[in-house]
Amino acid sequence: MPEEMRQIFLTHALDGLPYEAIAEQLHIDVAQVQLQIGLALARLDEAVAQAKEMPE
Repeated sequence: MPEEMRQIFLTHALDGLPYEAIAEQLHIDVAQVQLQIGLALARLDEAVAQAKEMPE
């Protein structure tokens, strides 16, 4: 996961910052924050699905 995407996702998921606060902190649009979080969630979903397919 690219560093900016990771930072945005973790700031929201772990720190609980709203999209608007993250956008202001990083000097980007709220839409960009929404996009990056959505992409991060999609990557995580894919990683979990792949992990479930692996033999133990």
